[in-house]
Amino acid sequence: MKTTIAFFMPEFPGHSHTWLWREICGLRECGLTVHLASTRPPKPHDKAKHAFATAADCKVFYTWPPKPLNLLSFAAWSVSNPRRVANCISYARALKRDGGKSIHHNLALMLPAWRLVCWCRKHGIRHIHVATPANSIIIAQLACIMADFSCDTTINAKLEWWGGAMHEKLSRCSSVFPVAEWMRDQIAHKYPDILSRTVVARHGVDIETWYPPTHLPDDDGLFQITSVGRLHPAKGHDDLLRALRILLDRGRDVQLHIVGGGSDYDRLSQLIQELDIADHADLTGPLHESGVRAILETSNIFVLASHAEALGVVFMEAMAMKLPVIATRTDGAQEIVENGVTGILVNIKNPDEIANAIESLLDDPEQRSSMATNGLKRVREQFDSRVGAQIVARQIVLSLEARDEPLEVH
Repeated sequence: MKTTIAFFMPEFPGHSHTWLWREICGLRECGLTVHLASTRPPKPHDKAKHAFATAADCKVFYTWPPKPLNLLSFAAWSVSNPRRVANCISYARALKRDGGKSIHHNLALMLPAWRLVCWCRKHGIRHIHVATPANSIIIAQLACIMADFSCDTTINAKLEWWGGAMHEKLSRCSSVFPVAEWMRDQIAHKYPDILSRTVVARHGVDIETWYPPTHLPDDDGLFQITSVGRLHPAKGHDDLLRALRILLDRGRDVQLHIVGGGSDYDRLSQLIQELDIADHADLTGPLHESGVRAILETSNIFVLASHAEALGVVFMEAMAMKLPVIATRTDGAQEIVENGVTGILVNIKNPDEIANAIESLLDDPEQRSSMATNGLKRVREQFDSRVGAQIVARQIVLSLEARDEPLEVH
């Protein structure tokens, strides 16, 4: 009999949710029946343009907004289950004591949790795999208190980014899946008692979709640079634009494409005008997967100047397409990019270093070729998305089997 789980995500499908879809596909390939649930639909400007968004759209259950019937059934359940209601209140207080949000905020999530319970029961689901440990994990754990489900969670950023109460949240999970070794190290340092249930399950790329083009771009002519990332100050696109100005001042013939959408569009557009680089830089907006691939196929190098990067799937995608990469020394990038071997690492917020790194690759086609070859090999060996999905699937099955084991009588 197949294991049936809920895959619970915030505001799915969004622009940055490609990694989630890859994991969903990977879990299904492992033989799990995966039903999709999300906190609420994404806002129109945040909705993914990738092909998976269309495929997922009609199959996602949203815990918000509720319907009148949900309010009635929740009220009836609350009256007939005072002990479970008390346990939910106790959990809300524990979150607050552990540095989380207010008790009222936590209790307000009981109604979406109840909706999740009803939906899980309808589909025969006993386990909830939670994509991020913010409000999503609170909703899932309230559902577990209401209905004796189990849950786990993925950690894909620094522990302090998830709204507090991390020890309380993680201690209630059957498994915790950091997507990088540095995140596991952070858990080991802050919460050593949770380490025994912590297993690294990296995000990755579908190497059957992301592969080198038949014909790589020529080394002669205009040098094409591509960056992919949402338009947000943390992505460091302004540093990259200033590096482009430096290269142009040195007489370099380069073109920069920045792929992504977001709140920083107006500021970056203005900066392009101020730097007088409009003929050499463009903001393409968000593109679906095939559009990103098309731009990378004509690129000579990939650069992302992030100020913080949890892991950096975009680096994997570029390397899978046999591109040398330039990255800043963020925790995540350093786990993917081997300096001098698969790419070049530079310091954060340093346009001069970025320009120098680009120039060194521009002048050395052999180095670019060597880094591209090494990067492709590294991605195929270590960052295939199916490997991470297999780890998650195995842990879910083991935890459910452990729950079903009969207790020994002495």
